[in-house]
Amino acid sequence: MMNKTTYNLENKECILYSCDNIECILIQPVDEHDTELLDKQVEYIVNEAGETFALAALRINDWNGELSPWKAEPVFGKESFKGGADQTLSFIKRCLIPDVLDRCGLSSDVPIIIGGYSLAALFSLWCGYETDRFYGIAAASPSVWFPGWIDYAKAHDIKAGAVYLSLGDKEEKTKNKVMARVGDCIREQYDIMSKVADLHTCVQDRVFCGAQCPVDIGSAPTEVERRCPHGADRRHDIMLEDQKVRSILEWNEGNHFRDSDIRTGKAFVWCLSRIKE
Repeated sequence: MMNKTTYNLENKECILYSCDNIECILIQPVDEHDTELLDKQVEYIVNEAGETFALAALRINDWNGELSPWKAEPVFGKESFKGGADQTLSFIKRCLIPDVLDRCGLSSDVPIIIGGYSLAALFSLWCGYETDRFYGIAAASPSVWFPGWIDYAKAHDIKAGAVYLSLGDKEEKTKNKVMARVGDCIREQYDIMSKVADLHTCVQDRVFCGAQCPVDIGSAPTEVERRCPHGADRRHDIMLEDQKVRSILEWNEGNHFRDSDIRTGKAFVWCLSRIKE
């Protein structure tokens, strides 16, 4: 059974779910609504992946301010984006991660996955570009419509090894012109993740086998279940420039406000399953 502890760390509220056999740490920025659904989300992850993780939820008080990667004008309502993601990432790396490692008695090399929903998902995706501290990015319905985001993603290299993307199939059907771009943007984001050359390096257990396999995977997802001609149990993982990154884009039913806890849980479960491969 998962243990749940709520505490303050440098005046920031943290909610930690932990167990006895932790193999991975999950980090999730949350708001009040997310907090109310955390128990259900954690239960979903446990049912799908087992009690093999610790989840540290960081309560965000100024959602648009603390999670936006740079300043931007309001897209809905009157609240602008203040570009405070740098400070939030710094706190996670400097305080939250060391605190969770200490509380759970874990070594510093334990895999860490960061994820969330909506703007927290975009923040997590941004973190994957800014630092190599995170093994996986669990981005459920990320706000990739954010002004300037796609240009940023094109200009930077992802440092995480696994990236989960999802979107509701009705999210792009909105009257807000900026947010209506979310469908096109998530497709472009996935295309950026999936861009590769015609030749793919054959890998097994994250170690190069040294063979160049001319397998044309076309527009298939990054995690490609294809047999390598050099070994029946090998698979081809898309190489993004010089770094291997596995990714998937999953479409869920409904608009942006449907099943955020389950969608986020699914994102974390997918990333957890990549570690166990």
